[in-house]
Amino acid sequence: MAKNPKRPLAVFLLSKYRRIGSFILRMRTIVLNITNNAAIFVTPSPALVDVTKNIDDLEEAEAIAGTRVAGSVATRDLAYATVLEDTTWLAGLRANACRQLPDEETAISIIESSGFDLRNHGVRVKAPLSATPGTESQTINLVAKAVDKRASYQWQHSADGIVWHDLPVTLQAKTIAGGFTPTQKVFFRVRGIIKDATLPWTPTVSVIIQ
Repeated sequence: MAKNPKRPLAVFLLSKYRRIGSFILRMRTIVLNITNNAAIFVTPSPALVDVTKNIDDLEEAEAIAGTRVAGSVATRDLAYATVLEDTTWLAGLRANACRQLPDEETAISIIESSGFDLRNHGVRVKAPLSATPGTESQTINLVAKAVDKRASYQWQHSADGIVWHDLPVTLQAKTIAGGFTPTQKVFFRVRGIIKDATLPWTPTVSVIIQ
């Protein structure tokens, strides 16, 4: 029997988002990225408007739970479970879209830029560029896939994915970007510079600043 080619998987590692606030921001990033790739994700299910409402409900329930009103924690937990179920459906949406792509590299880039974590053939793999919240507020850890033992890396950030601004060049395939505004959406990209060539820019990734 013929087998379908394996594709990378979009997964959501809850251990990285134990704080409700971090979970909410990550979910908003995922919704924004699916919205910005409407040509690929034609009919998201559940509808993104419903996912957004569920996220809004969770945010409101979390605020009320902080006041310790009777029953508010249970209400918050129910809202959290609803959004968590949405992540399962949206991860499946990513998987279906990636099955239609012509190559694995494109699938990896789409998953990584979406805000989901990446598993490839059951093993977590490194995408061309990842962007995750730093240990300090309003900072982003950027990690690229190394291109050569002797290479430098040119990093850029953008508020709209059109106008780009340089970050300091590094000799390692990682850097920390900062100075952003909370809740701001920021795009990042990087390219390697080796002895005989300047490599193409990676696909962009975007995050919402915490």
